[in-house]
Amino acid sequence: MKFRDYFLPLDKKARGDFADRCQTNTKQLLNICGGKRPCSPELAINIERESKGACTVEELAPVAKRIRVDWHYIRGAKRPRRTEVRAG
Repeated sequence: MKFRDYFLPLDKKARGDFADRCQTNTKQLLNICGGKRPCSPELAINIERESKGACTVEELAPVAKRIRVDWHYIRGAKRPRRTEVRAG
């Protein structure tokens, strides 16, 4: 889920509470929604935790895609099976 689709529908109090739980402020989160500021990996982790996984680190912090991290292991989830295509 895109963070903006998660965050913008929240009312003002819910946005403030969410920002507090993420250890940031509403303005920072609105800037991330609008693409005006990048999201740090540290904040992205907080957002993923507080959104209960609806928004992921990989979607929020593009830098996280460039570093080799086994996100399935970190999350304690099973890795999807790779399907191999054989030439016939």
